[in-house]
Amino acid sequence: MMITKIPFEVYDKAYHDRFSGYAEFDKDLEGALKDIEKTDHCGFLYQSPWKELKEIIRKHAQDFVDKILPPKIKGRDVNIKNLSRIIQKSNQIINEYCPEIVGKGTFVPHITRPSKPLLYIKYLTVNKREVKFSDTILARCNLINNSDEDKEIILKTELKREGVNFMRKEYKLKMNSKESKIITLFEIELNEENYPKGKYTIRVSIEDEDNRHTIDSKATSFYLEIKRETTKKGFIKGINFFHREDLMMRYISKEKGLIEINMGHKDFDNIWATFSKNKNVLNRQIEFFIIKICLDEAINELLKIKIKDSREKDPDELIREINEIKDRMYYEAYI
Repeated sequence: MMITKIPFEVYDKAYHDRFSGYAEFDKDLEGALKDIEKTDHCGFLYQSPWKELKEIIRKHAQDFVDKILPPKIKGRDVNIKNLSRIIQKSNQIINEYCPEIVGKGTFVPHITRPSKPLLYIKYLTVNKREVKFSDTILARCNLINNSDEDKEIILKTELKREGVNFMRKEYKLKMNSKESKIITLFEIELNEENYPKGKYTIRVSIEDEDNRHTIDSKATSFYLEIKRETTKKGFIKGINFFHREDLMMRYISKEKGLIEINMGHKDFDNIWATFSKNKNVLNRQIEFFIIKICLDEAINELLKIKIKDSREKDPDELIREINEIKDRMYYEAYI
């Protein structure tokens, strides 16, 4: 059986915005249907096998509609104009937080990986990625001391634009044993006189106070009056849409980096019910819905890698780590 486009030559208003088609059956099946057809040609004497055939035709027709009209869902005017931009933003976040899953890279034989230091920077964040003049940029980091000893450390912060230093600070800190500490590195109002537009990089590192040896470091960026650069390599390759109210899954993974999103899911119904009166807000919320699904797919792939690389790690600790990464990725979807 094949669903295809054919000319629709009925111009009555009642048939506007509809599509038509036909189904071809083999000779034996067609004969069997004729045998149970009513004399007025408006139905069948028995439900079977017509009931089963009707369901098959309905499914193929729905698949056809989903394929050619993905943004039009059950009469809802869903405006997904910038799907490529949505994929791009998803990949930017994934590249930042899940670099392990992007591309195959060069094959490296199995080696014993060095363990994470007991004193380390868990994360480095900014409150916005793309900023304008007069915006305020806020940078924070989370320091962890998992050792059994209190540590005296030096925390170094640098802010650079194209290699030029705009800020450099050093702090002396005491990290108690088993302590987690969130540090506000700086809060800057970006005025045009002092900060030219461009890409800015923040780097933070911790050093042992005794020997000035760098223990750990992290870097991140923000973009002043310019767009974030596009990713040359991305995990998400493509997104399609379908509508199934009876399916509890929000999306289906077709293959690595290719997903199909179910716009009949209750999550989407809730977005529509809450925001449909304001089209701009509605479209923005739908973008977040799609981005978060892309991030979920990346997190699932990251978890597979982490499980392989962390066979001796406590499962609860691994799940906490993954959940924290996911939360930070979700936060990035909104900034």
